[in-house]
Amino acid sequence: MLDCLGIDADSPDPARARVAEMMRLAQSSRDPLGGGDPTLAVVNELVAIVQEMCAEGPLTLVADDIQWADEASLLVFSRLALETATLPLLLVGSLRPVPRTAVLDGVRDIVAKQGGPVLQLAPLAGGEVAELLQGIVGGTPGSGLLGLADRAAGNPLYVGELADALLRDRHVEVTAGRAEVSAVGDVSVPTSLSSALTHRLGFLTATTTEVLRRAALLGTEFATADLSVLLGRPVAELLPALEEAAAAKVLLANGNRYNFRHALIRQALYDATSPTVRTVLHRQAAERLDRAGASMETVARQLVASPVAVDSWVIDWMLQHGERIAHRAPDIGLDLLRRVVSVCEQDDPRHVDLTAVLARVLYWRGELPEDEVRSVLALTRDPDLAGEMQWIRAVIFYRRGQEGHSVTALREAASAPEISAVWQARCQALLAVREGMGLLEFASAKATALAAIDRGEKAGDNFAVAFALQALWLFESIDRDHAAALRYVDEALAVVADDASLAHLHLSLLDNRVFSLQNLDRLDDADHALSAVRTLVHRYQLPGGLPMSTAVNHYWAGRWSDGLLELSIITQSGPELAFLGLRESSPMLLLSHGVAALIAALRDDGDEVAAHLAAADELPMLTTADRENCDFLLMAEAQAAERDGRIDEALIALEPVLDPRYAPMMLRHQWLPDVVRLARQADSPSVVARALEICAGEASREAPPARAAAALLRCKGLAEGDPAQVAKAVAHYRNVGRPVELAQALEDLAVVLASAGRRGEGEAALAEAVRRYEALGAAWPARRATARFGGRAAEGPAQRDVG
Repeated sequence: MLDCLGIDADSPDPARARVAEMMRLAQSSRDPLGGGDPTLAVVNELVAIVQEMCAEGPLTLVADDIQWADEASLLVFSRLALETATLPLLLVGSLRPVPRTAVLDGVRDIVAKQGGPVLQLAPLAGGEVAELLQGIVGGTPGSGLLGLADRAAGNPLYVGELADALLRDRHVEVTAGRAEVSAVGDVSVPTSLSSALTHRLGFLTATTTEVLRRAALLGTEFATADLSVLLGRPVAELLPALEEAAAAKVLLANGNRYNFRHALIRQALYDATSPTVRTVLHRQAAERLDRAGASMETVARQLVASPVAVDSWVIDWMLQHGERIAHRAPDIGLDLLRRVVSVCEQDDPRHVDLTAVLARVLYWRGELPEDEVRSVLALTRDPDLAGEMQWIRAVIFYRRGQEGHSVTALREAASAPEISAVWQARCQALLAVREGMGLLEFASAKATALAAIDRGEKAGDNFAVAFALQALWLFESIDRDHAAALRYVDEALAVVADDASLAHLHLSLLDNRVFSLQNLDRLDDADHALSAVRTLVHRYQLPGGLPMSTAVNHYWAGRWSDGLLELSIITQSGPELAFLGLRESSPMLLLSHGVAALIAALRDDGDEVAAHLAAADELPMLTTADRENCDFLLMAEAQAAERDGRIDEALIALEPVLDPRYAPMMLRHQWLPDVVRLARQADSPSVVARALEICAGEASREAPPARAAAALLRCKGLAEGDPAQVAKAVAHYRNVGRPVELAQALEDLAVVLASAGRRGEGEAALAEAVRRYEALGAAWPARRATARFGGRAAEGPAQRDVG
């Protein structure tokens, strides 16, 4: 995709030159949150370039043989497939059925979901074969020629190659416009596509063939400059051989790059060199290309092309480039890194650093590099590296759901003399989070966070200070003191401001700020904060942004279509998630499927609800973060059950909402009015009482009174049949601009008013509720509201017209 879009440092277009510079200057990072890889930021920039091209007029992009494309190019393709919904863009890709990878499968899924046709190319019919032959040989093909062409079984490339071979051997005669083979029985024709393609090689000079054999080492596509480096000859000396190969249709020229016309031609040339010699040549090519300034990917592909011996130069190269190549080209980088680590002797001083590189990369990808971490900790004497590995070790325990082990590891690390002061402070900051979220020891966790701030300031480490402040934000949010939480997050943002090395933490803190503003009923301010996110992402070329937080804000603001568009970045980006590794994305995926499922349930789209719930069932539910992000899923499942008349099952789905220890950060009050409504329908006073108790507890802690207080008014009004309390909730939602909850509260108010004998007032509330539901596209709640007001159970899914 970089070549397709003309990405070059010398490009006259500043945007293209900037992307090339991003690739060149990409540096490894030891950000504990996993920052430092520029790949996804580059993907965003490439998509932006295409958007600008489309702004100038309709655009067609064609990518051939994408089964061989690197993973980053496939990410670009998948993102552009999503963009076709709104851009004047025709995107065409071709690929073979094999190989199949997770990233390719993700691309296929996105194309299908976007309604893009997927065409299976069938063999040419007899008439089409005859037409193709006529264009090649210059006459209507006779029966003998057609008989030979039958061997191609309708493969157009094979038909063309077979015809060209017959012409080269002068076996075709054209008489009176009719083309026929001279003597069918004596004609020797290629018996397979492979032999037809390689038949061309017999007509090349020995010098050209030798150049092509070396070019085959570079893959199906190569730059003339790289071939020059391989052969140690100037490009000018190679041009005659390349031009001869192009004339023979062995190569296709594309500026200063060439492609083998078919992978089989390249494979035949490659196989003509013995495996032993190829191994030596690949190793030699890697070093020569590196010295000449070739890209990391180009060098790495030489090292993985055959079992190159891992010598001192290879080890040094991997130490310098291993992290970046594993991020930018994980399909080759990770395997290469693992092989080098396994071969490097343990008494080699570079072994521990190489193993640390592997551990770091695996950690960033969400895996569990326990063996690698253990090996580094046993050998290293570097206090910073030891601290980093202790951090990763603790996170491994957390990812496995072993909170106690994680806390123990961090307590040991925070006081370990072999760890630097910087990493002691960082581990203590992480310890605060795990004490609170894992052990629910919030008083101890707050003291630990304050101590980490002090240690971080003494060590001069802004990361430790800001991360500990973020922990305090978390604890105040759990206590529902959102004003105090906002003060902590703003203090943390001041610490990380203008520090490029902490850009990923900066982004996380802005996410926290949006959360606090939402809970203070400041949705407009949350929108402004999300604008600051976009500025930060552009400034530091960060991948993505905060699509999940943006989608949630859109949900509560009633902008559901906008929210679904943001969610599509997450739920449909199969290639991106395969590229990154899924484990760390699990909480985000749970929440994204939950929001999408809830919108679908409210819109009465049962198929879409089922699809999202099924996708969520495939995700792990191991960590605190997983549980914190499943509440929209629970509500979607409950709505679907209620719509089908399964009230008891709806209440079962919402049971975690009634257990504050299940996920302390969960904003359970936003779902408790629904619990009360369903419990009253199920005649379950104990559940009503439990919901009231929990909501009252949340409201009593909320500072200042906002969402929880309004939810309590709804709960009490429903439980006690008191229109006045529900009316206060309606007034609150109307005042702060919460259209979703306003419609729900109006529905509740209509029902309570009708029960109190004030039917006229109830009808007015119902009319407004239905009108607001319809504005949201919430077909199911609109139908439910009418049914509840009439004192009957709501019907199931709306019947769609047929025919």
